[in-house]
Amino acid sequence: MHALILWGFQGIAAESKPIAESLAQDGSPKSLKLEPFYRVIDIHGKEHLSTEPNSKEERSARLASAELFCAVRSERWPTGLVPLFQIKHGNQHGLSRLPISGEDNSCVPLFFALPNENEIEAVKLAGHWDFRATRDSTTSLTALEVTFANGEVSARFDQNTDYGFANFSRGTFKDDELQITVQYISDVYLLTGKCSSGLLKGQWKQRGTLDHGIWEASRSPQATVSYSGTVSLFEWTRASDGALRYASQQESLPAEWNKSAKPLCRVWKARDVLQN
Repeated sequence: MHALILWGFQGIAAESKPIAESLAQDGSPKSLKLEPFYRVIDIHGKEHLSTEPNSKEERSARLASAELFCAVRSERWPTGLVPLFQIKHGNQHGLSRLPISGEDNSCVPLFFALPNENEIEAVKLAGHWDFRATRDSTTSLTALEVTFANGEVSARFDQNTDYGFANFSRGTFKDDELQITVQYISDVYLLTGKCSSGLLKGQWKQRGTLDHGIWEASRSPQATVSYSGTVSLFEWTRASDGALRYASQQESLPAEWNKSAKPLCRVWKARDVLQN
């Protein structure tokens, strides 16, 4: 990674603060905080999820609505949890396990949750990785944020460093083998690697040149979170107008609403959190 290697010292300096903020004073991972989410209806009758409604209409809607679920809010991507993004679908907001294609660097997760129980690949990949790439005797360090859904890998470098200007294409992860492409200005690099025992290791090469090298990434310490009291979160669609609504497996909706075939993720029941 000839161009990326030149940024090495900037990546090291910017990485020290997020790592320190994720650890307690004794060096152990911090406990993650669960926050309640509410179903909010705006003045146009459109629904979205919110933790702190701002307008008077949203505050009134929040008071009239029970807490739907709890999830993790964090600036740093927690190891083993998947991000959920709130994106626009026409004139309403919906949830997505992946950011809008091509906007991976600018989309900010609304919350983090547990992947579904059968999502082995997401468990292996999701979260914050400490990344290093080597060319000859020069090594660059930065952070890598990764998620996996619907057979696709979404990744981005630490957005607080110059590495954040690099853009990843959607990658693949199958049989523990990762393949993904990253572009910086006009330079394009192919990264291939293997996941084993919580480590990613592989090779990189710059397209159209002879430049190549090795890279590896290690999982950051996993912050603690309770795995009890979780429920599946489903997307519901109303056929008459395409409206979206999100509800846990415990909630049933009227007949005009159709539930998605599989859940988006697993969240925490609000009442369990309030009792703790």
